[in-house]
This record gives sequence, C-alpha cells and structure tokens, in this order.
Amino acid sequence: WAVENSIPCRTTLVNAALAKVAKHDAASAERWLQRWLDCGDAVGARPDAASFNVLAGVAARAGGARRAGTWLRKARDAGVQPNIATFTTLICAAAREGGFQAAERQLERAARQGLEPDLVTSTALASAATKERRYAAAEQWLQR
Repeated sequence: WAVENSIPCRTTLVNAALAKVAKHDAASAERWLQRWLDCGDAVGARPDAASFNVLAGVAARAGGARRAGTWLRKARDAGVQPNIATFTTLICAAAREGGFQAAERQLERAARQGLEPDLVTSTALASAATKERRYAAAEQWLQR
C-alpha cells in the first residue's frame, strides 16, 4: 500500500499497522509482510525483528511453537536477527504444548544466539514451571 501510494514509511509505523492487521486477519498480515520484504527499500523502511515477532505471536496462538518457528526462520532468511522477544514467543508456545522443559529448550536456543532472558522471558518460564508445580524453578526464574 505504501509503495503503491508513494508514501515514505518508518518501520515502527508499518509494524504498528501490521500488528493491527494481524489481530483481525493473520493471513493478510502474512501476505503484507511478504510484500514488504519483496519491495526491498522502496517503502523507505525494512522489516525488523518486531515485524517478525508480530507474526510469530499470531502463529504461536494459532498453530503453536512449530508454526511460530517458521517466522524465526523467515526472519533469518530476510537477514533479520531474532531478538529475545522472538524467543519469548516461542517459549510461551512451547510451554503451552510441551510444558516447562520444552520452554527451557527454547531458552537454550536463545542462549546459543547470545540472547539473555529479560523480565518477560523470566516470567513466562516461571509461569510454565508453576503450571507443573515446579515451584523452586519458578522462584528461581522470578528472582533473576
């Protein structure tokens, strides 16, 4: 849309619009991000980790960790480095599907990328541990 109308954009503006579209129609948001990638610099902005995080989050809610992981790969293919928010999305999806250990495996993947857990990540892991009544592990995550 921005390219067709010669409107210069900022990545944060496009990400906000992408998030709004994704809330109502994930398939349209996926097509929109793909068009954005295909346009290159013609839009005046490039997708960043937040762009892919939006769709990873939608995918995680709709199809789980595996589907969310496809957006991690697409980000890398586009030359975008996933951040801790990307992995936190995967951690939450993995926790829903496979519990605390699955969530920890996603954290290990993040650590191999040199990423450190933030407050949101720690809270997600504590929540996953609590659901399995692993209170000592939950407490450790909350104290980080």
